[in-house]
Amino acid sequence: MRRMPIDGLNEICFQNTVSLGVLRTPEELTQLPGSSGVYIVHRLDSHTIVLQEENTGGWFHGLPPGDFDQAQANWIEDARVLYIGKTQGNHGLRGRVRMLVGFGQGLTVAHRGGRLLWHIADPWDLLGLSWFECPHARDIEKTLILAFERVHGKLPFANLQH
Repeated sequence: MRRMPIDGLNEICFQNTVSLGVLRTPEELTQLPGSSGVYIVHRLDSHTIVLQEENTGGWFHGLPPGDFDQAQANWIEDARVLYIGKTQGNHGLRGRVRMLVGFGQGLTVAHRGGRLLWHIADPWDLLGLSWFECPHARDIEKTLILAFERVHGKLPFANLQH
């Protein structure tokens, strides 16, 4: 396990951290557990992140992947964490992250959460994913989002609601 500070908040134990780009291949997704848990998408290092007008994400139920004006308005320059998500369903972390990655590759999948991530130029090289298993993921996710909001005054970049 690795301890990772989340934007000045208390440290959280994550079971693993990988580059988002590594997860584009199905065999790499097998390292994620099939159980419920919380995951975060974050900057891998201090590289400057550039927002691009084009969103490379997929469409879902006829809805576009994301709005550039909203992405610009939501951006927090000094935040390391960009999205906090969870899963408590049958798919587990592996299935939920598979959908997130698929959406980022332009596929039509049921994961519009985090859709602003795909306005980031080179997200596969600049972003990482960390996760931990927990039975009460919904409560933990909400707690983390509220804690982030207390520090930064708004939600993480790609979280559009509590």
